Amino acid sequence: MSAYKYIEWQPSIEYVNLLLSRAIGILEMPFGQYAALLALRRIVKSNKLVQTQSREIIDILNWSANIDYIGKDRRRLMIEIVSILEANK
Repeated sequence: MSAYKYIEWQPSIEYVNLLLSRAIGILEMPFGQYAALLALRRIVKSNKLVQTQSREIIDILNWSANIDYIGKDRRRLMIEIVSILEANK
């Protein structure tokens, strides 16, 4: 958990793929998924991503938001991240 907080407060694009996999992964506990999404949100807010990377994140999060084991809190955060990325196009 402390690693997610570190990434959240020291956002770097190099962690995007790791955070995406942790945010939707079944091996991660819901609190870990939420922490990964918080860190991902911070990265997309504080960095300008290339169009292809933004599109990939949007596609993955839109798909993931419909998975049964994703709770409302995590789904809401996924939708927020997608909205941020779409606004930054």
